[in-house]
Amino acid sequence: MSAAQPAGIRIPRATWPEPVIITVNGKPMNAYPGEALGAALLAGGYRTLQRRVRDGSPAAMFCLMGVCQECQVWVDGVPVLSCQVRVKAGIAVSF
Repeated sequence: MSAAQPAGIRIPRATWPEPVIITVNGKPMNAYPGEALGAALLAGGYRTLQRRVRDGSPAAMFCLMGVCQECQVWVDGVPVLSCQVRVKAGIAVSF
């Protein structure tokens, strides 16, 4: 069964599975299983995932393919690149 087309930045007319709930910084968020976590965070409105050590300025996701490492987050207590991890129900994300 597929969910209604999600609004926002996702591909129009695509078929989406039923959303699952993940936790982002202690708050529940709907995401789609199998979707790249970085893409889900971006679609969920998260633009800044970390701050630069040098000056504290925000660091945004850049390449979303594992090269720049700007999308590093913690998933269930393990540091990962969010572009390299797939969404699954119940994961806890923090940054």
